[in-house]
Amino acid sequence: MVELTVLDWDIILFSETRVVSQTVELDGGHRLYLHREEYTASGVGALIHVRLLGSIRSTHFVSDRVLRVVLQLAQRKISFCAVYLPHAGYIAEALDQVYEQVHQTLTQAVRDGYATVVGGDFNSQWGFGVRGQEMAEMAAAFNLKVVNGEGHGRDEHSWTFKSSLGQVRRIDFIFTSSYLHASTWNISEYLDLGSDHRAVFVELLVGRTPRRRTKGPRSSMRGWTPFEDDVAFQMALDERLRNHAPSSLFEAEAILLDTAAAHGEGACSKRRWFNDQPWDSPHFQDLLQQRRHARDPNQRRELSKTIRKHIRT
Repeated sequence: MVELTVLDWDIILFSETRVVSQTVELDGGHRLYLHREEYTASGVGALIHVRLLGSIRSTHFVSDRVLRVVLQLAQRKISFCAVYLPHAGYIAEALDQVYEQVHQTLTQAVRDGYATVVGGDFNSQWGFGVRGQEMAEMAAAFNLKVVNGEGHGRDEHSWTFKSSLGQVRRIDFIFTSSYLHASTWNISEYLDLGSDHRAVFVELLVGRTPRRRTKGPRSSMRGWTPFEDDVAFQMALDERLRNHAPSSLFEAEAILLDTAAAHGEGACSKRRWFNDQPWDSPHFQDLLQQRRHARDPNQRRELSKTIRKHIRT
């Protein structure tokens, strides 16, 4: 990819790669993660710049449509997720299955206290139809903001896909945690892979943003007494909060629950077991079964909300 030599980039997420699973070292030392299951025409990928290879903390090949790479950037861990949603020619159950995988991936990032960046071909238009609504519900459920949601998606500055008939639409998006600051974004053809899609670029400021101190007394957590005088729990929670100050209620909740589950007994330990794999529970599987057979849009919407609540509890 000659374009990489003239572009200023850090991470590139790919959809519809149609390439067998592999990890490739490109010229210049950049690393490309590719994943596609056998006999499928999908595939996702993530390209990491050579200067960030030492920041990679983990990679997760969820499916041939969802891939996740966690990087330590400055004092924050960020989960970068490449996705490729089925187009309208697939049955509804195929779309539901991929969204469930995306929800599980986002849930894990929230519990780990990571910021999130999701990018790829969603095969849906923002704000249009049931598929657009499901994408919006995903963003709302996980406190994400859409980077390139301005405009109607058909003008020169916002469309990302051009059909063989010349019709343009915006079906490729980048979502980020709401507390991440995007200094600039644009739609560009500079990254040309012979595709009928245009790339979405965003520049994120991931360092800590100084916060203004308000006058007056400040509350302190020092001296508080945890349940059952569990000093180990207090020390562990204090240590985690010192190492990673939460930037949102979602992160604070994830840190508190994870620490409580690690040090509590009874209900806390049971909660931790279910939180490890909530989608394996019989109740969750029953909800999925109900949604697969639901034909009423309102019923499917309510079941989707219940499922999201389940995987986040």
